[in-house]
Amino acid sequence: MFGGGIYADSCSVHLVNNTISQNVSEVMEPESRGGGIFAKPTADYYGENNIIYDNDAFGDPEYSGTAALNYSCCATTLSGTDNITDDPLFVDPSVDDFNLQELSPCIDTGDPLSPYDPDGTRVDMGALYYDQSAGVIISQIDHPFEFRLEPAYPNPFNPVTNIAFSLPIAGDVILGVYNIQGSQVATLLDEWQNAGRHDVTFVANNLSSGLYIVRLQAGEFHTSQKIVLMK
Repeated sequence: MFGGGIYADSCSVHLVNNTISQNVSEVMEPESRGGGIFAKPTADYYGENNIIYDNDAFGDPEYSGTAALNYSCCATTLSGTDNITDDPLFVDPSVDDFNLQELSPCIDTGDPLSPYDPDGTRVDMGALYYDQSAGVIISQIDHPFEFRLEPAYPNPFNPVTNIAFSLPIAGDVILGVYNIQGSQVATLLDEWQNAGRHDVTFVANNLSSGLYIVRLQAGEFHTSQKIVLMK
């Protein structure tokens, strides 16, 4: 009846970048505690960059214990520093998709002394980081009469630039970035897109300064442009 997700007793636990959600600790039992985590005083228990959210128990549904957790997200207040109680904004927990949405408060709010995420940004809270190497597509409500790749802006850039293109008809679109040797260094799009104007944010944290080529292919149409990364 204790610790639906994790039960710690007489052990040493260092919990880093975990997502603990939708666990249950016998919620009908009056003595049940710690739906997400139950840590006894005998446990040497500490951690950072964790998300403990939407667990259930009769008492202390998320966390029960006195261990210090830092830079973590929990629906109830944790001991420790720089914790938050906000909704982590999972994509769709009803189908076990615990990825973070674009506006999640858990993005770039982990311990700044932790290793960076693979996209080169400050570590996120939780097990699944939000990839910021390529941004979100925003479709505009207009209907162009021709295929077009707009000039990237800003250009030169460091490390973020916006790339817009227009489609007169819907179709498969491939938008990639290549170095001057012709090797692909980023895939920004490889999927079906509706007719209209589309904007893509390209974040080049992991690339070195230099000249790169943006290539757009939409059906039989293909074009390219140069962009310059200056760090």
